[in-house]
Amino acid sequence: MKKIRPYFALLVFLPFISKGQGSDKAYVDSLKQVLKNAPNDSVQYASLHNIYSYYEERQKDTALDIAQHMFQLSSRNQQQLSRIINLCMMGYQQLGLGDYSSSLKNLLQAVEWSEEPTGKTKNTWSIESGTRGTIIPNGQEAKVVESQANHILGNLLFNTGNIQQAKIFFQKALKIAKETGYQFRVGMGSMNLGRCFLLENNIDSALYLLKVADSIAQVSAVSRYLANIKTYLGDIEQRKGDTEKEIQLYRSGIHYGIQYQYYNVLAHVYFANSMYYL
Repeated sequence: MKKIRPYFALLVFLPFISKGQGSDKAYVDSLKQVLKNAPNDSVQYASLHNIYSYYEERQKDTALDIAQHMFQLSSRNQQQLSRIINLCMMGYQQLGLGDYSSSLKNLLQAVEWSEEPTGKTKNTWSIESGTRGTIIPNGQEAKVVESQANHILGNLLFNTGNIQQAKIFFQKALKIAKETGYQFRVGMGSMNLGRCFLLENNIDSALYLLKVADSIAQVSAVSRYLANIKTYLGDIEQRKGDTEKEIQLYRSGIHYGIQYQYYNVLAHVYFANSMYYL
């Protein structure tokens, strides 16, 4: 009987997934209406940024198309920091789609531009979308962009198995983020550097960083990634042999994965959770 529990849990939660999709569709439709009536490039860009944030972890081919359109707008209007962010978006989605060559090209360009003096020029368009609900400390926009460019390049290297190189870029991204005081990027950097240490079985360092990410996620836009954080923390408890905490954290990961519709994370956590019952 125990063996069917993970599948039963999935069936129980499926109606909530479907229910959430209805309200999400209405939200996206309202954003598209704003986009349709946008009077100029800057309003169109802001609308696209919010739509991108919705599709970012849900539908990567759509998110990539949006990011490419945003890049055209920011280039045409000489918004250099936004251009760098758009390259990061494109690289991130290409990574998710398995187009590693294009991803590497865009991310290397983003990192290079972020380090140039022209990358420090004033930018009047959004760096983060309004849906993140975050405020970048005044005057720190260029550093935040540089942190993000290094962070996403670290993601690419991590996903292609270059863990040591990934750590270098994650560490740099986290260092810059701490200098800015921008908690969203501190949380993201802590989460991804933490999973590098987890993969190396450096449990103490992984646990410390993931707890930092978890504490930030409870009160910031990093909450979007609580499914990831709780799952990684569950992996740590699994290695420590604390089954009760492991299952508790995996179930929390399932909860947040459903809430934010992060199906790749759900696949990982359901598989991990099922091992307890086999």
